[in-house]
Amino acid sequence: MNQQAILFDARGLRPDEAQARALSSFDDLVPGRAMVLVDEQDASWLLSLLHRHRSHQFDWSPLEEGPARWRVRVDRRDRNAPRLRGVMEYLAWDHDRLDATLQDARERAGSGDWKGAMSRFIEFRHGLLRHIRMEEDVLFPAFEVRSGMAEEGPTAVMRAEHREIKAILLRLPDAIENGALEPFEAEVASLLAVLGDHNTKEEEVLYPMTDRMHDENERDELVRTMQGTHGVAQ
Repeated sequence: MNQQAILFDARGLRPDEAQARALSSFDDLVPGRAMVLVDEQDASWLLSLLHRHRSHQFDWSPLEEGPARWRVRVDRRDRNAPRLRGVMEYLAWDHDRLDATLQDARERAGSGDWKGAMSRFIEFRHGLLRHIRMEEDVLFPAFEVRSGMAEEGPTAVMRAEHREIKAILLRLPDAIENGALEPFEAEVASLLAVLGDHNTKEEEVLYPMTDRMHDENERDELVRTMQGTHGVAQ
């Protein structure tokens, strides 16, 4: 996941040319590698294209969503991975991706590369807020309908922790802008104290329960819907 991604710049290309080149670039990827699409318009066209022609072969991670520039990372899945997706597989994978992005931001800050740290933190924040939106808009309602648990169930706890996470995310940019490593690491420690336990509860309880309550086609449809979720405007 930390390997350098291949850049595909679709700006200025005709739609038919962009689509053909996007599929060709994706086909050139070996499993485990990724490409980053850069475009001047909503990149959802690529998601639709991949669902039509390379279904279940990719993971989708918006990095920047307008208004002037859109960037999306597309990872090629392992050929031996199950064709139909499950909630646990998809969202645990996204946890790992976000962890790696935050770690990269920390390493850049530790080396004094505050510009790079801010760039990677912005990607992390965008991805984490989108992850929260995928859960609250898609996953949690599906879980609550099948389980009958809402007010007193695990999703109520997850929503409360999401609010804590969002509050910390609002404070972190100040430490980066000030080039202050100690305050930055202190805020990261606060975030990880909530996020680590939060992710563990999701992966050990909520995700497996959701998968068990849905058949394989329903699980796959949940994942497709979550992939199409946009991030939160910054």
